[in-house]
Amino acid sequence: MHKILTAIIKRWGTKTAKQRVWNSEYESGKWTYRRYGQNNEHREPIYGFLEKYGNGGSILDLGCGSGMTVLEMKNTFREYVGVDVSDIAIQEARIAISKEVSRAERVRFFTSDIVTFVPDIQFSIILFRESIYYVPRHQIKGMVDRFSSHLRSDGVFIVRLCHREKYKGIVSLLEANLRIIEKYTPEDSTLVIIVCSPDKNF
Repeated sequence: MHKILTAIIKRWGTKTAKQRVWNSEYESGKWTYRRYGQNNEHREPIYGFLEKYGNGGSILDLGCGSGMTVLEMKNTFREYVGVDVSDIAIQEARIAISKEVSRAERVRFFTSDIVTFVPDIQFSIILFRESIYYVPRHQIKGMVDRFSSHLRSDGVFIVRLCHREKYKGIVSLLEANLRIIEKYTPEDSTLVIIVCSPDKNF
């Protein structure tokens, strides 16, 4: 019952309620991760897509957690902005990035609900890494449409979903409303990574 209630709050709750749930999980250590490094054989495949489409560009990471993405990806970006509703996760991210002198000055973090966050620049990539399914389905199109205005003319959305069948409704929604540039579906995993553009002529 607790698990169901938590899932409901993460998707439908107020910002305060969401923050309380996520903060509790970060405080408990649930989202502590092991850093594999940039040349490890177990390296997360999302980084290859970020480096391909964001090399020398700017990245907006919506649902950044404690900063794993910016800590693990190669140091080839111009600017990175991470957003998460958990202020504890953001605090952990800021502490972690402060130890990475070579990239820290190009990184900013904000505490915000990703649906309502308003960027102050345009980005080469807007990333939803295991975060878009925490947005109510009927709000996703409007959110994506709004963020489209914060993409550069050659910019892309990158969406990572851990289970392409479980979230096939979201996959279909993206396919119906955006131009799919790449779709990564490894045979040995349920993972899907979708690179897409609001520009049908991309």
